[in-house]
Amino acid sequence: MTRKSFSRRHAFATTVLCGGLAWLVFCAAPVSAYTPESPEVKAMVASAYKFLETANDTHQNEFGGECLIGLAFVKKGKGDEHPQVAKAVNKVRQVLAGELHPHSQYSAAIACIFLCELDVQKYRPEIDKLLGYLLQVQRAGGGWTYADYGSGDVSQTQYGVLALWTADKHGLNVSGEAAERVAGWLTRVQDVGGGWPYQGDDRGARVNQSGVTLSVSAAGLSSVYICADILGIINSSGERVTNSDLPPALRLVADEKDKGRDKRGGTKARPAIQRAMTDGDRWFDQNFSIVFPTYQQYYLYALERYKSFKEFADGKDEAEPKWYNEGVELLKKSQGGNGNWESGCGAGVDTVLAVFFLTRSTKTVIAKGVEGEGMLRGGRGFKGDVSNARLKDGKVLGQLRPTNGQDMIALMEDTKNGDYEALAEFPDALTLDTDPAKLAKQLLRLRRLVSAEKYEVRLVAVRALGRTDDYDNVPFLIYSLTDPDWRIVRMANDALRHISRKFEGVALGGDPNDGARRNAIDTWKRWYKSVNPTAVFLD
Repeated sequence: MTRKSFSRRHAFATTVLCGGLAWLVFCAAPVSAYTPESPEVKAMVASAYKFLETANDTHQNEFGGECLIGLAFVKKGKGDEHPQVAKAVNKVRQVLAGELHPHSQYSAAIACIFLCELDVQKYRPEIDKLLGYLLQVQRAGGGWTYADYGSGDVSQTQYGVLALWTADKHGLNVSGEAAERVAGWLTRVQDVGGGWPYQGDDRGARVNQSGVTLSVSAAGLSSVYICADILGIINSSGERVTNSDLPPALRLVADEKDKGRDKRGGTKARPAIQRAMTDGDRWFDQNFSIVFPTYQQYYLYALERYKSFKEFADGKDEAEPKWYNEGVELLKKSQGGNGNWESGCGAGVDTVLAVFFLTRSTKTVIAKGVEGEGMLRGGRGFKGDVSNARLKDGKVLGQLRPTNGQDMIALMEDTKNGDYEALAEFPDALTLDTDPAKLAKQLLRLRRLVSAEKYEVRLVAVRALGRTDDYDNVPFLIYSLTDPDWRIVRMANDALRHISRKFEGVALGGDPNDGARRNAIDTWKRWYKSVNPTAVFLD
């Protein structure tokens, strides 16, 4: 079997490029109202998990299917002691012991998502290698595809985007530049009518594309929404915003050299992304069907992902949407006697994708907004004023009062303040001013705080400095690599990767290691000297 023919049979193989008779006829009977908590839905999911306990991915030359099965159990609350989770972890480590295949984009992206959701700290070395691979094989235009294909395909690109988003939500500074590039590609290869093809014809602007389908359009449109979230084009209340409405952390960098560009790179991309979302929504409304000719579960998961991000962007939370009810009815009619589904990706993979649809997996992740252990990232995706709530072990622990940079830094400088735990739970809560004079003063104060007594204060200071794109912060971040708390060391290393745009960065390994720390310090110092020969360091 040739590599290209194998690629087309991969567990997440491309959706068909032409129409045809659907493999399942969806009855026109009245559709009931469902939620993931409905007894019928819970029974279907329970039966599916029973099947998945012993399911295997049938595409043994890759590892994405096994990771997807493992991810299903992680979403159920299982850890790496569960056999299917442990099997997936071992498979990833086995693969990473060698060199990743040139067309392992699907598997690498899903493995990255799986390990981030499982334990981002424990599996950080593996995650770093997977992210490095994804950034290495991302096409110059922004998309992902097989090594001998064109500029990119929307099917693979959706999982690359999802991996970047997941890593970003878990606190890894790897997605800004890559997200901006892929957002640009997605908006350029969108068909003039609003849908997406499998293989994007990138001519620098939107043109008529061939092979536009519902399934790939769901993949493309969900990816655009995800990029909009990464780049800060959707604000914390779920509203689509213009630059003037962005919270301070996502507005223009004050430095003259960065004028006209978001800290996360979104300014130039914003109009095209907003247009892509509007045109894509309209196309989907006009062409929607819950049935697709093949890879039905693959389509349903892309649909759930798109609809969940659209709900978030629109600030709406529809409990029993029509598309979900129709999907539940379809899955009820097609579930096998063993609890599985199968429509082209293999029974294990298709069953997981069906479970993700039924449980509203994406909506759950958006609402959870995880970045570390049990924290809510500013309440994003929730209704009402819960921006200061935080959870740990299922309980609300407290609130973080300050809402602007000035007050937050004052709290951090107050040695008598007792609410340091709240700072650690909200490392992203600090937003800096965009006024150059005010920003300069805030940065000076933050640089002093990298040596504060409380690790919670150092954590927030390093996080904020690392998101400024300001090279003057580099010596302070290098100094933070000497921090006794390994969480801060990792955060400082991530911040340096972000500022330098060297996303492959410097590997620190899985556990505290003074040798790796020393190597990282020396490596970053050499890099900074290469761009600033007069640099002076703090140690």
